[in-house]
Amino acid sequence: MPRPARLPPLVAGALLGLVALVVVRLLQDGAHWNFSEGVYALTARLLLDGQPVYGEVVAAQPPVLFVVGAGILAVSDTIEWLRLAVAALQLGGGVLAAVALRRLGAPRASVAAAPALTLLLPWAVHEHGALTPETVGLPLLLGASLLVARRGGAPWAALLLSLAVFTKVTFLLPALALTLVAVERRRLAAWLVGALILQAGLWTAIFGGGLWDDAVVAQSDSATRSVRYLAEVLVQAGWNLAGPLAGAAALAVLWWRARGAGADGAAAGGVLRRDPAQLRASAALAAAMLLTTGTMLKDGTALNVLVPIEAALLPVALLGLALAWRAWPAPGARAVLVVLAAFPLVQSAALLARPDDPVVFLRPLSAVAWNRALSGQEVDREVARARACPAGVPYSGAPYLAFVAVRRMPADQPDLFLTSRSSHLRGTLARMNADVPRCP
Repeated sequence: MPRPARLPPLVAGALLGLVALVVVRLLQDGAHWNFSEGVYALTARLLLDGQPVYGEVVAAQPPVLFVVGAGILAVSDTIEWLRLAVAALQLGGGVLAAVALRRLGAPRASVAAAPALTLLLPWAVHEHGALTPETVGLPLLLGASLLVARRGGAPWAALLLSLAVFTKVTFLLPALALTLVAVERRRLAAWLVGALILQAGLWTAIFGGGLWDDAVVAQSDSATRSVRYLAEVLVQAGWNLAGPLAGAAALAVLWWRARGAGADGAAAGGVLRRDPAQLRASAALAAAMLLTTGTMLKDGTALNVLVPIEAALLPVALLGLALAWRAWPAPGARAVLVVLAAFPLVQSAALLARPDDPVVFLRPLSAVAWNRALSGQEVDREVARARACPAGVPYSGAPYLAFVAVRRMPADQPDLFLTSRSSHLRGTLARMNADVPRCP
């Protein structure tokens, strides 16, 4: 009998990723995790409603984030649809990671697993479906890492990278790293400069100079964290990333340097020589994204920056694990690799199973908790309270609850953090404080 046809690994991976998306969505159960999600969702709604974002309404990030959010909300102005659409962007990034793995000659199983794993890594689960610069920028950066490894891809790579920079300014770092390793380095550099200038002019023409006041001046005006707190978050980042992802990615890079450039015809070297341009691009993106952890020194930047870092590390990490599996057939060595690969999934499972006390997800002796803010039931209860408030009275709680309950914030300002931290926004804060009474 003829063997049944197997699905192409990219198709199988997309289907597995869709299953992972549905599972995480169900387990998430409407819970509130990230303060910033509500800020950005509410700002996107105000933009959709025609409010003067970057004028009277403070917006802490460049405009691509809010334009994407407004486009999603134009279809359905609900938190369920918004989270589903943003999760689909994360899944799209996972499919792009699978494409990189296929180019690198990774096993079919690794290619098929990449989309689902992109959604199931610890911080991807923590931030699942949240409208933040990290989730929106993720597919832009991974798409650019594919384009820079091919001739003729420079214009499109420049477009994606410029969009990423105007999603979050710090994405300029991976944009520069990808430009340095691009097959068409000079051409990409020229296109990127042109695309950044064009977007700067376009967004300024649409939103005015307030764009730069909010997203650059006011952002840079906020304080820096203590060295102790920065150490806390960096150690937590290392616990989530260093062993399972960064370590496995380092295996692939070391193998490439040791064997990939040789002519010995070894299996590992042969795989790596299949597409060295893609390996350089994927490794450069992963390294540059790791450097963005330094932005957590700035007050207001949190560990959700790890979402695109996980996704950028994944293709190189899976390749490293596959190469190590081939080279180390001893049972003990392979047991170590299984533990290395399984550890991030154990962290994610702990986060979903015990979201209020995710012991394995949090590093040992953690003094800072990144657990769930409110369960789905608690959200429903608080939303009911908010909806019971008198019409027109500003809501005094979290922006996420204001978004779900369709309540306005004081002075129509979703960003409670930046307005309270930046001396550049003292006038806005005074208007917020004067907007009384409030409810609840």
